[in-house]
Amino acid sequence: MRFVDFDRRVVFAAFDRGEITSDAGVLLLRERARQTNLFHHMAACFSDRRDPVRVRHELEDLLAQRVCAIALGYKDINDHDHLRHDPALKLLASPPSRCADDVAALASKSTLNRLEQNWETVDRRYHAFTPNLKKLSDLFVQLFFKSRDQPPEQITLDIDATDIEGHGHQENSFFHGYYEHRCFLPLYTGHYRVIRR
Repeated sequence: MRFVDFDRRVVFAAFDRGEITSDAGVLLLRERARQTNLFHHMAACFSDRRDPVRVRHELEDLLAQRVCAIALGYKDINDHDHLRHDPALKLLASPPSRCADDVAALASKSTLNRLEQNWETVDRRYHAFTPNLKKLSDLFVQLFFKSRDQPPEQITLDIDATDIEGHGHQENSFFHGYYEHRCFLPLYTGHYRVIRR
């Protein structure tokens, strides 16, 4: 199966040779994100105060790496020290320069951690990103409506919480009596139902 090329490189899904990944599903995520220009729109919802001369990983690439890893089930940021070398995930980055012989590794856990830390509560020398959360949440609504011929009259969302066990005293993890451990408790939207009249 052929996917969208990566600069001069052709991207095929095959089972006969080459580098191996267990995360080939990221190629489907990459195709859909490119169709909607998702990570470009997401990056526009952030203020990036990094010195452009020192930037090694574009904001769009950082967002693509983190969002796709979470979608693949890698919620822990520590996973990225290994994932940054995964051949399938490396296709999320911007194409390399013409003189590059190989695709560079993605961002490490330390770089991604700077993206996720709150600018207001940390040492600002090390965290140069600020999300505009209102703009970001509005973006997902806009992309949803853009994907439909006409806006629905009613949308029903099925929202569930699930625990992700914390290790030690990670920031924003709390003890939960039902699960009997420290955890994060994110809400997930499982399905939605659209009603047209």
